[in-house]
Amino acid sequence: PGYATKTGSVEITAETAVVYLSLSKAYAIKFMVYDGALPVENATISIGDSTQTTSNLGEVNWAGFAAGTYDYTVSIDGFNEATGQVSIENSDVIENVNLVRTGINDVLAQQISLYPNPASDVLQIQFAETEANTVQLSIFDLSGSLVKEHRFRIGMDTQMNISNLKKGLYLLRVRAEDGSVFALKFSKQ
Repeated sequence: PGYATKTGSVEITAETAVVYLSLSKAYAIKFMVYDGALPVENATISIGDSTQTTSNLGEVNWAGFAAGTYDYTVSIDGFNEATGQVSIENSDVIENVNLVRTGINDVLAQQISLYPNPASDVLQIQFAETEANTVQLSIFDLSGSLVKEHRFRIGMDTQMNISNLKKGLYLLRVRAEDGSVFALKFSKQ
């Protein structure tokens, strides 16, 4: 364990044979696949001709790689395909992949304003005219944990009390009645 597998053959033509092998160290890549804040289960990750599928935690632990650079593709229905490269030098690697949902309502994204940013006690969320009557607002910390959630009737201006949140960066996910989703980052002072 810990070394790449080598295969081959040895031909022995005398009573004594000396065989020299050169083994290269093998490393692991841990992929962590998210949709902005939440893990994505059953995403397919491809490197070359090999594939793996993410767990319910959005993770794949993939071992047996020699040092080098590898191209990868992450895909799942309902999300845009993500491509990238991961480089392994002398240690295992963690690769974070953020997938973007297909069908995200671009109109919804253009109709939301978030201020002040950074905010200290109250976060103002302003919606322009939209066909949706209600939205679900969810706040996630950077570890992906849900810290606050509310359902609002859309008005010209909505306030969300964030005074109990710790200082740091957060993701506000807006989900409309039609299933469209949009996310905005904000900072709590």
